[in-house]
Amino acid sequence: MLYSVWLSQKTKIHSEDKQECNQLNESFFRKYIRSVNVDVLTGFFLVAVITIGFMFLGYAGYAVSFMPHGAKITLITQVLYIFGTIPYGPYLFLLFVAIIFFGAVVVGMDARARALAKVVRHLGEDKGVKLPSEYNLYQIVLLVFTGVIILAMIIVDPMTVIRDIAALSAILFGIFGFIVIYLDSRLPKYAQGSRVWMAIMAVGSGLSIYIALLIESSFLQNGIPLIERMLVIVVVLFIITKTEMFKKLVTGAATFTDKVWTVALGGGLSIYGVFRGIDVNGIIFNFSAIGPIVAGLLGGPVVGGLAGLIGCIYRLAQGGPTAVGCSLAILAAGLIAGFAVRWWQGRITVFKAAVLTVIVEWIHLLIIVPGCGLLMGTQTVDEIIAIIGSTFLPITIVNTLGVALFAYFAKDHIVFAAGTGRLFGRKKSDDGDKPDEATEEEK
Repeated sequence: MLYSVWLSQKTKIHSEDKQECNQLNESFFRKYIRSVNVDVLTGFFLVAVITIGFMFLGYAGYAVSFMPHGAKITLITQVLYIFGTIPYGPYLFLLFVAIIFFGAVVVGMDARARALAKVVRHLGEDKGVKLPSEYNLYQIVLLVFTGVIILAMIIVDPMTVIRDIAALSAILFGIFGFIVIYLDSRLPKYAQGSRVWMAIMAVGSGLSIYIALLIESSFLQNGIPLIERMLVIVVVLFIITKTEMFKKLVTGAATFTDKVWTVALGGGLSIYGVFRGIDVNGIIFNFSAIGPIVAGLLGGPVVGGLAGLIGCIYRLAQGGPTAVGCSLAILAAGLIAGFAVRWWQGRITVFKAAVLTVIVEWIHLLIIVPGCGLLMGTQTVDEIIAIIGSTFLPITIVNTLGVALFAYFAKDHIVFAAGTGRLFGRKKSDDGDKPDEATEEEK
């Protein structure tokens, strides 16, 4: 990704300075790639020096812990003890660390804020929605990131925040690594990476995901078994996409009976998601949101809400410290999915389905469950933080994977591909109750 971004920036700046338009060919690529290579190597060299330096400090500090002082001291204290032998050493060390990490945070926030602002702005323009300028959106995203960091450091133990972010980042880097490998295969031959590059990318991406799973042990313990059980729902959803009822739903020709069946199926899948969940100290790791979300995508907020209500009642009957919060979250999942598909006017893609599920789970685990626990007095702040820390990653990944696979199975249908199907019942024509004829685009 660095190669792509830096190559694009260099060529763009050069073209603007020279006021010329260049043809993108092999000679043009060779002209700039050497400079990009030097930049990348320089950047990684500096990172390596800093990383190795911290590693040596860590090992040195660890060695100090074996000193017969009779008191247990933290790693940072051990490191500062070593620097204490140098005049002003501890102060210089802390200043150096603060500058490095502040720079890393600022650069990371800046890059992601720019990317998000651009994506949101483009989506708004495509839908004809009036949004603030890209620069204002960029500032808003920066403020949101800053608020999240400050709240996380105040509410949660800093080491927990670092661990969870490290696990999530490692997963994202691994996934993006494989995406970059795929994109590389689509480039012209002269611009493709070598076999060595391919091997390093594949091994590095795989290791990144593996390390994330080791860091977030709850996913290995609970997430993998959940995925195995969730695959049963995926098989059912695949079969549903091959039925006549599904075709009626995505074209807006569904009858009342079809919608009742959709409610029953969505509610049944939600019950199965709770029933096959994993109980860990009274907390049920489940995938109950998949059924209501799919029902909401197919039938709108009423169908999704009723399917969620079925799962809501069943989850409430199971009891537990999070029963009320999780029950309301199941109901909310169907409603949110139904309103989302209306706002998108039926234009559902795999990416949108995945993002929708992530948002639903965020609302579930970060708003509804904590809110119910605090209002009802059934949980303390520390207990809520522990629940979120142990359930957030497994539940989000499993539910997102299930809904995304359903969207992938259904991508060949009008509502998921062209976005011209009618999801929300029959659209009456001037002649009465007959549905409108399909347009040429729909055909």
